[in-house]
Amino acid sequence: MNQIIIQNNQIVLRALDKYLLKDNRFSRFYLQKQKFSKARAFRKQSDYLNNLIKTIMATTKRSFEAKVIEVKNLSTGKYLRYVNMNNGEEGIVPEWCITSFVVLPNECIDSDGHVVVGTILKLREMEDGKIYPSTSYQHRANPLQKPSVPAKAKKMSKESLYEDAQLYQSVSLDELWNMFADKLRKNELTVDAILLAMDVKSKSSEKEQSAYLGTLLGVNSVDLGKQENLHREFKSSFMHSANPLRSERSFQNQQIFKEIVAFGNSHEMGDVYVGVGNDGTIRGVEDELLNEAPFENRADFQADFMNQLSQAIDNYLFVSQIKMIWYKTVEGKLFCRISIPKWEGGIILLNGCELYVRGDAGKKQLKNADLINYVLTCYQEKVA
Repeated sequence: MNQIIIQNNQIVLRALDKYLLKDNRFSRFYLQKQKFSKARAFRKQSDYLNNLIKTIMATTKRSFEAKVIEVKNLSTGKYLRYVNMNNGEEGIVPEWCITSFVVLPNECIDSDGHVVVGTILKLREMEDGKIYPSTSYQHRANPLQKPSVPAKAKKMSKESLYEDAQLYQSVSLDELWNMFADKLRKNELTVDAILLAMDVKSKSSEKEQSAYLGTLLGVNSVDLGKQENLHREFKSSFMHSANPLRSERSFQNQQIFKEIVAFGNSHEMGDVYVGVGNDGTIRGVEDELLNEAPFENRADFQADFMNQLSQAIDNYLFVSQIKMIWYKTVEGKLFCRISIPKWEGGIILLNGCELYVRGDAGKKQLKNADLINYVLTCYQEKVA
């Protein structure tokens, strides 16, 4: 049993070495885990590190140069057929596995960003057999997402678009407290409700106060405000990114997922409003859902969004607590409120290795020393 614990310690230490962050804290910290008498308990406490460790410890089996001899257009995307310049062996690799991670020289790609036939690529084969570009290329700070497979054209019905959408009401926190005071003057509240409301007002955040008063008074309101803050994030679209070079839905989904993960790791309640501009103006998503979303109804669109979120985060307990609430204005504009509850669990990773947190200035991705320090802090709190 102790042998298993020591082996796990060594794996984690080797992973940290990959980051080139030599620090005696790591050795002392992980060697202390030998005091645990049950290897099962140790493994359970470090489960959320597994994906991170696998990513860090990925090693190259061999490096080689390959000449692209054909670009194949398949139903699942573009594939590069190549010949190994060292041994003459042929192989095939999805184009996105190359272009999504590195910036290739201009002479290697055409005007649409696709690899040109005849290009000599520097590739590396991993231990699991996957092919990736050489580390000698300039790596993208944020890898591009895998292109989505074209779906059969479908058109969403307008009836399903607004189905169960709630009429948008904007009620500020001050207005809710005024409504509370009015009911208090009319003796329409119980003593318990009054005492709890006073406790909420003195100890809770504005968002938690609004949620409590809304439930107590039977008011389902949304306070969009005029700007983003610690608890509120605006996204203008489900389908289109602010990045003019990346407009596909899968890329924009990832931008929304990052915000959700950041709220979870910051252990704060939060809302992501989709269909609302950065200035708090309701722009609506009704046109893009009707004309661009490949689904026959909004329920299918929502189910697909939540399924992609679940796959990207791989934490059922966290994802199952997230709610999507739809609102419509009297003018017919539709927007969605993605509500993230306060998360009390472990670290949430996006795509197995990306760690985001949130502050007053918005989300932030933690890397290198910041990532390790955050993981160590959370890990020590769970063990304590």
